[in-house]
Amino acid sequence: MKSGADNNPGPRIQTRRFASRAELNAALVDRLIRALTEANRSGPPRAVMLSGGSTPIPVYRVVATRKPRAAGTVVVMFTDERYVPQDNEASNYFQSRPLLDALALPKERVLRVRTELSLQEAAEDYERRIFTLLNSGGTIGLGL
Repeated sequence: MKSGADNNPGPRIQTRRFASRAELNAALVDRLIRALTEANRSGPPRAVMLSGGSTPIPVYRVVATRKPRAAGTVVVMFTDERYVPQDNEASNYFQSRPLLDALALPKERVLRVRTELSLQEAAEDYERRIFTLLNSGGTIGLGL
């Protein structure tokens, strides 16, 4: 006898190909704006996880110029932050500041890695805040 879990393949991952970097960027801009604006107006938080690097940073800048109005439950967090000061150009948090400034989220809705702490403390703090988000019923709506 198979359990119900065996019959459920889990979430599906959709793969898309783009003919150009411009098409990819346009699709990312649209998807990010949707994730930021279509979350619930109330209820449990819904996180958008931002990464760094040469692919998403230009997208963040375009989204910032459009000044989307973030939904009331959106939380921004980071997927692959570097352990550098928050004002260092290598910091994903720093690179995403134009987007964060345009969103004007309250400080508590931006979960940055607190690199002013020791590496161990920063990792433990970030893990604790992620678990707090998830244990409160929060979800991750988009991860880049």
